Amino acid sequence: MQQCQYRCRRLLHRLITVHLALPRWRRALVVGDRGTGNSRASRILLLRYKYAGGNPRFGLSPEEHATYAPLAEAGIGEIDQFYFDVDHRQSLRGERHIIDRAARFRPDLLVLSSYDPWNAWHPYPEVLQAIRAVSSLPTLLIWHDSVGDSQVELARRLENLVDLHLVMDSSNLCRRFGEDRFLRLWVPLTQTIFHAGGAERDIPVSFVGSTESYRDVRKPFLEYLSAQGMPLLVTGGQHQESLSLEDYALVLRRSKITLNFSHSIPGKHQEKARVFEALFSGALLMENSGNEETKLHFTPMVDYVEFDSKEDLLDKVRYYLDNEDERNEIASNGHAKAVQQFGHRQFWDRALKRIEQLGLGFFARSAEA
Repeated sequence: MQQCQYRCRRLLHRLITVHLALPRWRRALVVGDRGTGNSRASRILLLRYKYAGGNPRFGLSPEEHATYAPLAEAGIGEIDQFYFDVDHRQSLRGERHIIDRAARFRPDLLVLSSYDPWNAWHPYPEVLQAIRAVSSLPTLLIWHDSVGDSQVELARRLENLVDLHLVMDSSNLCRRFGEDRFLRLWVPLTQTIFHAGGAERDIPVSFVGSTESYRDVRKPFLEYLSAQGMPLLVTGGQHQESLSLEDYALVLRRSKITLNFSHSIPGKHQEKARVFEALFSGALLMENSGNEETKLHFTPMVDYVEFDSKEDLLDKVRYYLDNEDERNEIASNGHAKAVQQFGHRQFWDRALKRIEQLGLGFFARSAEA
């Protein structure tokens, strides 16, 4: 109880201090001009995590390959990055740091990734609102996880801060708030890390991911395959076994079949990043049935294979390991569709089109333009 009271007092003190400092910080923002004419590239300020879970021990955050790299390779402007876990953390200095960064960089677009106003590592909404208001700055929020009721409350909390929400994993927020300012997209990858080829497919079946907490629904399927003698490779990801992104991508390139389980919190399904990582890598993706999110972009038994039970999974693993031509045909279909229709350029083309439709006043201009 005492520790909780202490944290609350610290939080209140920080909030009051921020509000007292805001007028002075606003004056820093109004000095100079963004200069959005044809003389320079568009400028994008991206706020995100640098490390997975904010912990350097786990390696770089998945936002490195699922947010920053796709945005950079789309070539829509010059990017400056502000890291929640490095540049901000839990200090008032972090609030001033983001103000100074915005004043110096003069962005034309603010992009938030995994932003949570209740997280002490993240800038206060009032601080971001000041940057946005003084600079007339369009603001986007990228959602990596949007299926829960807490995400619905978060979206309501950010109603006056965010102009456009780019949702990667589910249609939950679009159903709740409409599709005008909530755009259901996908996980945008480049082919720098996740790509087909360059390795022999010598792993018959793989699963890379956690089996802890709510993810323990995966265990019966994996244990059943192993008990039936299937040549299954199971390894944890960044948090569980500190598997590097490059090693994870190599496992997928070496896999003939790789598994995905779409369950999130109880009763909810997501289109996991693993779907796109597997398909970009050219493996045959097998995913549990009942997930309407993946079906928004891919067709079962054409681009990937669904299974209904652990027995059905066993039968299908055996069948597609024995029937290479059919396995390769479905894997090739999924790979081609993912790369050609759901890459990073298509993602940002859709986002920019919606920005234009909403009249937000951002015009993409690369450094080479």
